Amino acid sequence: MKNEELDSFSYTLSHDLGTPLTVIKLNLQQLYIKLKDQEDDFNKIKTILDQISNMENLMQNILNISRLRTTDIIYEEVDMNHLINRIIEDCIKVYGINTKVDLDLIPNIKEDKTLIYQVFQNVISNAVKYSSEGIKPFVKIKGTDEPNYTIYTISDNGIGIPENQINDLFKIFKRLDNAKTYQGNGVGLAIVNRIMNRLNGKIEVINNQKRGTTFKLYF
Repeated sequence: MKNEELDSFSYTLSHDLGTPLTVIKLNLQQLYIKLKDQEDDFNKIKTILDQISNMENLMQNILNISRLRTTDIIYEEVDMNHLINRIIEDCIKVYGINTKVDLDLIPNIKEDKTLIYQVFQNVISNAVKYSSEGIKPFVKIKGTDEPNYTIYTISDNGIGIPENQINDLFKIFKRLDNAKTYQGNGVGLAIVNRIMNRLNGKIEVINNQKRGTTFKLYF
């Protein structure tokens, strides 16, 4: 999708779809409260509300991608241990209460805190989500300072990436064949890729030998 097309699409999402979607959601939420004792109708409305939330997330993600080209970068010292621990706590609540996350001491970096949060939120949430249905879901996060880069490694024992689809991993709206039963819209890693390019960083993705995936982020 060209930049001009993406900007136009984002404008349509935010202005032409945002308001009616909010009205629908507010009315359904009122019905949701009234119908708590009517299980069938209650469950139907809950399903619709869940789908509206998915639509809202998709809209926000697309807007985020469009804004990445023009957003000013504000460099500051980022407390990475604090940032990553906050992301882990949220991801465990949403995706996998049984997931064990091993966090080594993480070096700080001087980057744009908002963009860094988006990168790690997307990568860590994927690691937790796609390992959550395993027998012993596990995620390991570590960081090292190298001469030319600060490198962060996020590894999981989840579903992995089909070898024939690794090159499609960062395409917008692309869902991998083995991930289609999981919640998502195929936008998160496209955001990660654009942010890393904007910050002059790079990403390396490795399929682990036994099971799962490793992401290496170079800043």
